[in-house]
Amino acid sequence: MRSSVIALAAILVSTAACAQSEEWPLTESAPNAVAYIVSPSNGEVVTNPFKVRFGLLGMGVAPAGVEYPDSGHHHLLINRAAPAMTEPLPSGEPDLLHFGGGQTETTLTLEPGQYTLQMVLGDQDHVPHDPPVMSEPNRKDLTMADIEVERVGRVQTIRFNRADKKNAITRAMYQTMA
Repeated sequence: MRSSVIALAAILVSTAACAQSEEWPLTESAPNAVAYIVSPSNGEVVTNPFKVRFGLLGMGVAPAGVEYPDSGHHHLLINRAAPAMTEPLPSGEPDLLHFGGGQTETTLTLEPGQYTLQMVLGDQDHVPHDPPVMSEPNRKDLTMADIEVERVGRVQTIRFNRADKKNAITRAMYQTMA
């Protein structure tokens, strides 16, 4: 009985070690392929909700699970360093969004503050290509404006506060007649 338990334990340990050292096959990217963010532009001040449009040159977009030459699907990193490029990009994390349906844009709502966005193209299994096809890491320094609109009679007052790249607060107020 004791030898059966030891043998079973040895099998389980070796199976776990194999699973941990599993290497994902890397899909070769097309030569000179480039992922980029079309909009918003670098340094742009945006308000919620706002659209992010993805760009890709030299490769095509295909949904996750579909193996097609020189293609992949987008992943968006929000204020996050690029993860390991040799395994599937993690899912279920709020700062790493998957677009496995082949989407080329999304609408985001973020808290006021500064954000860096980065695109990473993943293959059919969410594994980055080799070499990785990704936008420049600190390409989008977005500033989310905190906007407040108040209407009293015919006067509409718009106030906004935003932090610039040095965390200085800009406050402005505009009044319009409706």
